[in-house]
Parts: sequence; structure tokens; C-alpha cells
Amino acid sequence: MQKMSRIIQTMLFIYFMEYFEENSEMRDSTAYLLASGIALCSLFECFVSSSVVHYFMRCGMQWQAATVGLLYRKALRLSNNAMAATTSGHVIDLVAQDADKLDWIVWEFHSIWLGPLHAIIILTILYTQIGASAFSCIAIIVLIWPLQILFANKIAYYRKLNYLFQDSRVTIISDMISGMRVIKMYCWEKSFGRLVNDIRK
Repeated sequence: MQKMSRIIQTMLFIYFMEYFEENSEMRDSTAYLLASGIALCSLFECFVSSSVVHYFMRCGMQWQAATVGLLYRKALRLSNNAMAATTSGHVIDLVAQDADKLDWIVWEFHSIWLGPLHAIIILTILYTQIGASAFSCIAIIVLIWPLQILFANKIAYYRKLNYLFQDSRVTIISDMISGMRVIKMYCWEKSFGRLVNDIRK
């Protein structure tokens, strides 16, 4: 509803600008109504945005808590072979990184159906204002799609590499903490410190 309010506000603003054109036949009362509608849309957006943000944040936190609970339940049911193949750093990454992404997934989930709807409405408004030239923006978007797909694949590739390095770093630090007595006994602090610094680089 917040985004629809912005679209309605834009449409009212377009009609309101006709009042300032030369030889405009718009009455003063109509201009006042349009200006009041623009102000009411802004006021409605202010009241709705806070409630929408609160609702989405609550849903994201609930999804995140449920995911962490499922990971904890799964970790308790793992066999010895599965525990040997799974590192503690991987579990920490799942809880700290992947589960945390559920917060913004809730925000972006409605874009699946809101995006095409907004595109159709905006394209209709542009077509009524400038005619067939409005379809040029659609052509530009279609031409940019391959570039966007290429960038998205590169970002996903580098993000996967980042997760792998982060997993190895968290695993080494977790092993250091769990084996701190052995490290102190054999005076391996400097060597393990250099190892952690090399991984961070």
C-alpha cells in the first residue's frame, strides 16, 4: 500500500501541474483538491510506513528464530559420521550469515508481484503522457538484462568464495579456542597468530 500511495501521489502531481500551464481550464477548487490529495498521500505514507516496517521486522525475526531452531534441532540429531564431516565454522556461518538474510528476504519477497504491477502502471502513465516513446524505456531494460545477469553471477561467485574463506577462518579460530591449553603449553601462540592473519588477508 505504501508503494501504491506513491504511484497515486505521482498521478495527482501530474494532473496538478496542468494548473500552472498557460490557458489552463482547471478550476481553483480542482487544484486545491489535487493538492490536498498529494498531502494526504504523504500523510498516509508516514503512518503506514512505520506499521509496515514493524510488521516486516517481526516476520523476519520470527523466520530467523525458526531457522536457528531448526539448525539446532538438526545438529542434535546428527550422527557421528555427519558430525565428523561438518565443521563448527560451517554451523556458525549458517546461524550468523545465512539465517540473518531472512530479514531482508521478507522485505524483497513482495517485489515478485509488485514489480511487474508497478511496471505496468508506470508504463501506462508514461504512454498517456508522451505516447509511444514510453516503450523505449522497456527496450533499454531488455538490453541491460544480459549485463545484469552477468553481474549477478559474478557477485554470487565472489560471495561463495567469501563464505569459503570465512568458514575456514571461523573453523581455525574455534579450534584454537577449544585447544587453547595445548597451544599455551607448547607456546604456539605466534604461529597460530600468523596463521589467522594469513587467513584474514
